[in-house]
Amino acid sequence: MADFHPLETQNPYPQVVGLTLDLISQPDTDAWTIKAQLRRPGQWLSLLSGQIKVGVRAATLQLTGKGGTLTDTTDRPPYIDRGYHSSSEGRWHIHFPDTPEPLLLTLGCLTATASVSPWQATLTIQSQDVAIAE
Repeated sequence: MADFHPLETQNPYPQVVGLTLDLISQPDTDAWTIKAQLRRPGQWLSLLSGQIKVGVRAATLQLTGKGGTLTDTTDRPPYIDRGYHSSSEGRWHIHFPDTPEPLLLTLGCLTATASVSPWQATLTIQSQDVAIAE
């Protein structure tokens, strides 16, 4: 019988995009405002005898969970398309503008309905959304 080992996560391109999510408590409630910061400095890669810089043009951010209610914000910048949304899942497709500054976004509000609420964030980048930047 073969031994199965846990998969190791390996990201050979850690500088292409960065995501920080913050939950900011709203006073006198069981709700938190969901704030996201996306950075995309790009990453230099070796190619033949030179280098190229790759960058991300778009990404999809998905939040899923239990033990709470997710509400979306109606005040979104024009470069964010809201995808599927329910009380336990939200999906936003982000088209990065042509600026090097980090994107600071308010995605919505999370209201806890249980003392422990497991939520997961996933940032997905499709191959067609990666491009040569320099």
